[in-house]
Amino acid sequence: MSQYLGDHTSCINHPKIQATTLCDRCARLICDDCRQTVIALELDFCSEHCISTHLALTGKRLEHGNISDISVRENTLVSNEDLVNGLRHPFVTGWKLWLHSLSDIIKRVALPFAGLALFGHLLLQDHNWGSNEAADITIWATGVIISVYAFFVINILISYLHIGHPIVDIYKVAIVRFLPTVATWVLSIMAAFVGILLFVIPGIIIGVRLFWADEFALVNRQNPFAAIKSSFELTRGFGGRIWVFQFLQGLIIYLVMLVAFVLLLLLAQLINLIAADLYSALMWVALSLLITLGYSFLHATEIAYFYGLRAEKSRSGSKGNKFT
Repeated sequence: MSQYLGDHTSCINHPKIQATTLCDRCARLICDDCRQTVIALELDFCSEHCISTHLALTGKRLEHGNISDISVRENTLVSNEDLVNGLRHPFVTGWKLWLHSLSDIIKRVALPFAGLALFGHLLLQDHNWGSNEAADITIWATGVIISVYAFFVINILISYLHIGHPIVDIYKVAIVRFLPTVATWVLSIMAAFVGILLFVIPGIIIGVRLFWADEFALVNRQNPFAAIKSSFELTRGFGGRIWVFQFLQGLIIYLVMLVAFVLLLLLAQLINLIAADLYSALMWVALSLLITLGYSFLHATEIAYFYGLRAEKSRSGSKGNKFT
């Protein structure tokens, strides 16, 4: 069943084609060619995976176009009610999501990028910093790009796990969506900065309303302007609650950084005692792992809130251009 989703929304599989509806399982934007309608349920889906996931979660079986109940229900996937709980209890839901994602985060992101950090450190340990400004800038820029790319992979991985999406092509998606997502970041920061210049409070409001623009750009594959518009519409009516969430998250960031600092100090003393020659290299690895794991937890709370808000709006009947 087609519905108006705004003027700047494209299909998740066909970026040049206007989306006509949302998947009733994962809320991804799809066009008429991608839409798979289950007439017996009066629901639209983006894939066979979402259909099977919905049936498993609701304890249903689809046979010859007819729906019947099944006695055994899958409990390993996230239900719509679980998604809404992310809005009510984002930190508890985020903690559970982080624990659920931890093995994949370590295997697919933390260890590979810690190894890359170690390789970069060994490669540059004899570099004479300050002797060549262009080389120094290139090295730092490369490090920043790799770090941002790692964060994007984490974002995609956690989002996919939370909505039951297959974990495929996460590295490719992070590459393809790198520049659009960075552009979304830049535009959001510029908008918030202009708002701050206009007596501060407008900047805070804009910052809250554009909080999830990067998620729309990265995972939902929207262009920067559509992502900003989508975030602005999603957060409509929830600005105060989102600000409280951001404030509490800021406190958690402070505590996480404090704990990480203490752990690094203790680790530094331990490494200095047992492997002084490897001190610098091992500290690089430890720092990389702590940053990766700490960031992934904070992002898990954001994802829990993000999809909780979308599920709540979908359940309450505001599905459509309210959160495209």
